[in-house]
Amino acid sequence: MKNSKILSNLIGNQDALDNLNWQPHSSDGRSNADIFELYDGRNNNNEGPKAALMRYRPGATVKPHLHPGYELIFVLKGTLINDTGEHPEGTLEVCPPGSIHSLSSPDGCIFLVVWEQPVEVLEDTHNRV
Repeated sequence: MKNSKILSNLIGNQDALDNLNWQPHSSDGRSNADIFELYDGRNNNNEGPKAALMRYRPGATVKPHLHPGYELIFVLKGTLINDTGEHPEGTLEVCPPGSIHSLSSPDGCIFLVVWEQPVEVLEDTHNRV
C-alpha cells in the first residue's frame, strides 16, 4: 500500500510508545500534552479530518470545546477523564457532532483520537449546552 503508516505493538508496550516522535501540543486549550500526528486531511479552510496519538502528561487538562463533527477516542494507556466519566485503557468513545466536553488526566494517559472536523474552544463555559 502506498504511503501507509504502520505502528506495531502499541498496546501494553511502553517502549513502542516512548519511541514515537512526540511533539509538544498546546493548541485547542491543552496543557501538559504531546502529539504524534498520524494524518492531517484538513484543507486550506481548516476543514476536514485529522488523526493523532495524544500523550497527556500527569495533570494534563483541556478546556471545554465543541465538536462540530464526530470524534473517536481509544485509550491505549492510563485513564482519560471527560464529562462522561473516567475512561481506562481499552475504552472506545465516539462523540457525536455537537458534543461538548473538557478533558483531564491526573496520572497521564495515551490515546488515539480521530477528529472529523477541528474543535471549537469555548471561552464562556457558563452557558454550556
